[in-house]
Amino acid sequence: MSACGTRKNPALCCTDQANCTSLGIPDTQICTDGLVCRGNQCIAEVCSTPNDCDAAVPFCSTTGLCAATCEDSSQCPGFGGDAADAFCSKGACVQCLGSSNCATTAPVCDTGVCRGCALDGECQSDVCGDDGTCLSQSDVVYVDAAGSDAGPCTKDTPCRTLGFASKQAGGVRSTISVAPGSYNEQFRIASDTTSASQLDIHGHGAAFFGRKIDGAAFELGVSSRLRDLHFDGGDGNGNLLLQSGASYELDNIELSKGSRCLDSSGTVVGHDLKIHDCSSLAIG
Repeated sequence: MSACGTRKNPALCCTDQANCTSLGIPDTQICTDGLVCRGNQCIAEVCSTPNDCDAAVPFCSTTGLCAATCEDSSQCPGFGGDAADAFCSKGACVQCLGSSNCATTAPVCDTGVCRGCALDGECQSDVCGDDGTCLSQSDVVYVDAAGSDAGPCTKDTPCRTLGFASKQAGGVRSTISVAPGSYNEQFRIASDTTSASQLDIHGHGAAFFGRKIDGAAFELGVSSRLRDLHFDGGDGNGNLLLQSGASYELDNIELSKGSRCLDSSGTVVGHDLKIHDCSSLAIG
């Protein structure tokens, strides 16, 4: 005679520890996906809308049964879900599938969640604002070493030099985006060459090479914020001259090969400032 054993009833389930103890079954005996525990039995829950489902199986599937995972975005957010989670991705409802689903206040889609930009490269305009929003292309003046100093310096038709770009800046177009690359240019930007009262120059690692024996190779006379730029004076004077009466913020700026790499009587705040191969500095 063979011994009799016990076998788990696949339809039997419990809802909490006390309920499981009262039935004498382990608390791991739960229903598989697509089934819910009703009267300690695993059953398929019929639905016509997500409101007919519960948190365990929040999505009303195309078969008319509540399910644990979504099939497409029309089922999102599901029962009890956040209204912002309007898109189905790999069975779960998320805020976004791409950045086009995000608002301008949080323009970047990062693993299903919209957030503010942190890097210029996360924006179509190539410029991320300090508030985490992407600047509009119409508010940016563009420079590229392969560009041409003509026209308004748009993203599609950038100008070639920073000096020319500054002449196009003014009003809401106070931001200049410089494409990565090398620029053989000396410039003078001052209140008589630009209508912008202040400039925000995003350099993206661009390097400017200028040689001048007398005076400064690079002269900036309006309040400015410079980011991610390298100024090289070659074997000439090579100064980066920041004039008095203005304030400057230098973020990740490299200055090299000048008799006086940084010369300023204005207010200067530096973050990650690299200076080398210079004879002297003059600040304040």
